[in-house]
Parts: sequence; structure tokens; C-alpha cells
Amino acid sequence: MLELLIAHPQGLSITQMRQLLDLGGEEQQHLDRRMRDLDEEHEIERVRSKGATLYVYKGSRAVPKKRDPITQKVRGQVLLRANGACAMCGRTIAKHGITLQIDHIIPVEWGGNSEIGNLQALCEEDNAAKKAYFAGFDQELMKKVFAFPKIHQRIGQLLVALQPGYVESFLLGAVAAQEDWQKRLRELRTLGWEIEVRKMKQPNGRVTSAYKAAKWTELSDDPSADIRRIEKERGTKR
Repeated sequence: MLELLIAHPQGLSITQMRQLLDLGGEEQQHLDRRMRDLDEEHEIERVRSKGATLYVYKGSRAVPKKRDPITQKVRGQVLLRANGACAMCGRTIAKHGITLQIDHIIPVEWGGNSEIGNLQALCEEDNAAKKAYFAGFDQELMKKVFAFPKIHQRIGQLLVALQPGYVESFLLGAVAAQEDWQKRLRELRTLGWEIEVRKMKQPNGRVTSAYKAAKWTELSDDPSADIRRIEKERGTKR
């Protein structure tokens, strides 16, 4: 893989590398993992081109990246928790014949760790789609977003950073790292935010929601306290 990337400075997609390496089905399943292994010691830039993600070799890293290993025990716990179903599309091994892969909800490149709370099981299709989608974002920007300790802050900062574009629901869910992130999104409106929503059809036919900040205010260090105060004041006035 490394030799291929060096020999093709314009970049290669995962599909192109599979074809050039003439891999079998079992070997193909682990190609993404091998790419992540290379990324620890080599700088490999992700570039979006005509709907595909190209991997462009930039050179060896002066200081190798550190990635916490996922133990076999933790892998087993994540797969057991998944109960055979993909966390994104809901398809199952038994009914649809999918293969599940372990995914970092918050990518390592964005500051995510390998603890069980940041891991989920995704089918190969959704795992590849998520990586391709996330590859188009500025890693330093996303690190700053994830550095905020409060959920409202992370969601708000992401909406503002990507404004005037729309932010898809699964990215907001990853940033929030909480199942009821939609409630937190609604609470931003209590703080004076105007958030537009629209439906987006994915390549696989699924329809998801996407959100855009049309108006926003500066958030304090404790948005939840501000929301409780405002709701209490509104209740008193009624």
C-alpha cells in the first residue's frame, strides 16, 4: 500500500488500491485498518475528488502518531452490545448478511479515544461512508470543536463553523456524544438561535435530516444554567 501511494502522488482511492493489489474478499475487509496503521508513521492526506476520497502520500512523520489499541475484550463488548446490528442503518448480520466493523464515534484524528464509550459497530458500507464524509473536514477545526466541554457548545460551534452549509444529523450526534442531542439542539433556540432543518437523501436511499444555523448568539460557560433560568423566567411571567 505504501509503495502504491508513493508511486501515485496524485492520490488513490480505497477502491483503486483494492484493484491494484488484486485483493480477495477477506483481505479487502481489513484494507481500511491497514491504512490507519500506515497513518501512524506516515502523513497521508485525505482529499475529496468527484465524490471519492483520495489518499495522498505526503511523507514520513517526524513524530509517529499515538493510537490507543482496541483490545479483543473491548471489541467483543462492542459487538455484543450491538446485538448484530449496525448502529447507523440498523441492518443486521442475520437478516442482511452484513459484516460489522469497530468504529470510533469521535475519530482519533479529532481527539477521540479507544474507550468503549467512543466505539460502535458499523456495517462496512456505513463505516466507509462515514470515513469518506469525515475526511472532508478540517481536522484542526474539529479538534477545537470537540475540545469544548459542554454539549450545547460543541453543537453550536460546529453549526457556526460550517455555516452557511448544513450539518448532517449523524455528525451532530457524534459531536454531542449523547443520544438526546436533538433536545440539546432545540434548547439552543431557547438561547436565541435560529436553526433551519431540511431533509437529505443519501446515496443508499435513506433520508436524513441536516441543520443550519441561520442566527446565533455567544454561548456562556454553562448554557444549561442559562436555559433553566430563561425557562423559569418564562414560567413566572405566564
